[in-house]
Amino acid sequence: VPLRYVMVDTLVVAQAHRGAGVGRHLMDYAERWAKARGIDRIELNVFEFNEGARAFYENLGYTTLSRRMVKHL
Repeated sequence: VPLRYVMVDTLVVAQAHRGAGVGRHLMDYAERWAKARGIDRIELNVFEFNEGARAFYENLGYTTLSRRMVKHL
């Protein structure tokens, strides 16, 4: 079954502007852009150690879909 979705690959807000709503506005725009095209799903990757980013996306309603694991040799 074909699946259409938007993938947010990288979102970075300069430290000096964090907490001012810049990231929220960018993600809101991405959601509006997707909805206007009949797409009802957005996916993104966030590093497990990046607690601030994880909290940001969770606050926007994103939930964990899968976990990617690695072993350094």
